[in-house]
Amino acid sequence: MAWTAELGERVQVVDLTPTNLGYLEDSGEQLEAVLTRTGPVAAIIIDRAAGIRPTLQIWRRVFIHLEANGFYVARAEPARLPLAEAISVLEESRDDGDSLPFVLSEVAEVSMARGHEIVRKKSTQLLRVTDDRADELLPGRLGVASVSVLLRLNGGSHASPLKVQSHNAAPGLRLPANPMRFPSLALRHLRTDVHIKPRMLTVAEGTVLPTSFKHPWRPWNETLVNVDDRFGTVPPLEVESTPIAGDFYDLTCAIPGHFGHVMTESLSKLWGWNHAKARVPGLRALHRIPDPGYEPTFERTLFNAFGITDDEILFEARNVTVGSFIAPSQAWQNGGRHYAHPVMLDVWESLRTALVQGDQGSPERVFVSRKHVADNRVCRNLAEVEEFFTAAGFEVVYPETMSTTQQAGLFGKARVVAGFAGSAMFNVLFARRLECLIVLSHDSYTARNEHLFASLLADEIHYFWSRADRAHPSGRFDEQSFHSAWEFDFENNREALMKTLHG
Repeated sequence: MAWTAELGERVQVVDLTPTNLGYLEDSGEQLEAVLTRTGPVAAIIIDRAAGIRPTLQIWRRVFIHLEANGFYVARAEPARLPLAEAISVLEESRDDGDSLPFVLSEVAEVSMARGHEIVRKKSTQLLRVTDDRADELLPGRLGVASVSVLLRLNGGSHASPLKVQSHNAAPGLRLPANPMRFPSLALRHLRTDVHIKPRMLTVAEGTVLPTSFKHPWRPWNETLVNVDDRFGTVPPLEVESTPIAGDFYDLTCAIPGHFGHVMTESLSKLWGWNHAKARVPGLRALHRIPDPGYEPTFERTLFNAFGITDDEILFEARNVTVGSFIAPSQAWQNGGRHYAHPVMLDVWESLRTALVQGDQGSPERVFVSRKHVADNRVCRNLAEVEEFFTAAGFEVVYPETMSTTQQAGLFGKARVVAGFAGSAMFNVLFARRLECLIVLSHDSYTARNEHLFASLLADEIHYFWSRADRAHPSGRFDEQSFHSAWEFDFENNREALMKTLHG
């Protein structure tokens, strides 16, 4: 084949099913599968005779797999409509409901050379790769020599003895399953340029890495601009990146500086640190912070407690590029198919051992309240709720006013923890013997972190639901609904709550 003779090893020949009407879809699917495993590529050459329909359909499928200034090359056929004219027809009849408009917008020019039609592409799009497809796709896309797995933990199913009671729940309200299925985890070492951007976004070789997703098996990242259900682009303002030397371990989270995201997403990556450090002695943890002036006080306390010294942590506010990146699978997913991998028990025990010293005179019954924060689940009758729990023998606390060490000490002896759903409740990981978790929330708050903690730590969990001022629109998530104001519903919850507190 002429192309092979001219370009040698740079050409990968793909022997596709003969293109005719019966095999048309199979042909495009085969080529797309190859490109998914190996792309982005510099050129796609269809070096065989084909009518305009199969040529155009394959072009629509695979053009997005080209890198910037890449070429789609098809043999010109005098008997059929030229590819340039066919693309113009598509432009006129495009359907805004699919990704075709974007594909068309990526056509830089169409030309003819040596009996072939050539379509040049403008830019590179990034394939989103989730953790469950990483072993299949990363070696081909990043290079086999660039990807190694240092450690694997088995997946499985955990049948928790947790007793769950959900009071005054709205129809259709969903809680994590029991038994809880959890995936296998991998500790991957990537030896290629990895670009670390806001909101956990990590990119390498035209690929959005699994470490980019706060819900590891749901390929969504707030920084990424999605093109379709597989590809995205990086906003122009986030393209620039500063190279830094060394070996780095991923401890990023979706919202830097946010206690709850650090306590779930960052801590759920600690499971592989000790093994990675033993394999790569000069390794440092990398954690994004909101801005250069931010002081990562609670983050430093947590990482130090796990045994990571100050010299072993890089707190970074810039977009950076590293050449050696250790990426642990996240042992926690608060969305979709919820799970908490049992390895989190070992992580929490290490933190508890370091931060909880004696009983420190801390209470056994704690109510976790929260200061008024505008636009973030304001409970209008908070004072009445606090009075109710105080009368029931609970100590009302505001964890956000305490240091991390003080929070750990406060929760270390707690046996019954009640409170408003949210980040402050995550301190239950410090409890040595948690018997009961009582969660007060509204039904537009869809996070289930408290349940994941309870599934590994507690004997029982009780939800007491109230209606949010703003409900989610039918069939979709709404950020304002998630943070809606509300009022605890004593009328429908008081009796069950009294029974729960007093037996």
